[in-house]
Amino acid sequence: MQSNLREYDLGQVNEMYKIKINTRASIQWPLLKFIEWVIVDNHQEKIIVSIVGDTNEIKEWIHTNQEKILNEQLPFNTKLQGSIAETIDFFYKNINLNEDKLVDAMFEYRLSHGIRFAHRGTDTPQIYIGKNNNYHEVSCLNEKGGWSYNFNANDLIESILDLE
Repeated sequence: MQSNLREYDLGQVNEMYKIKINTRASIQWPLLKFIEWVIVDNHQEKIIVSIVGDTNEIKEWIHTNQEKILNEQLPFNTKLQGSIAETIDFFYKNINLNEDKLVDAMFEYRLSHGIRFAHRGTDTPQIYIGKNNNYHEVSCLNEKGGWSYNFNANDLIESILDLE
């Protein structure tokens, strides 16, 4: 994963970006493709995920989860005004893990909003897409820092469903 994405300031991300998926044939694995999730920022592409995989898995995942991605908010309310990834991190650092219903709800949320679940069996970062307040967002938080971008979710879903 490239680390040249700008870090976010909480509550400061108001621009709308485009996310797209680039694919190209894999000579080594003829049934698979090189797949890159890309953020387009001022006509520059920033790769956020690059894997070899099956585009049908992504299409199936988005088909199953598109309504949740478009409409579902995080199941955990907090006064924290951060990204989806930051809120999930906060949840797991502060929740009583004996609260089964909350833990289950968060796992279900991650299952339908975490890009890694679209690419099972690959080493994919904890990147989430979904609705955060009034915007759709893609975000990541790890030991190197975090980033968050608002994007048009309908464009992303259409581009995924058009993958070959």
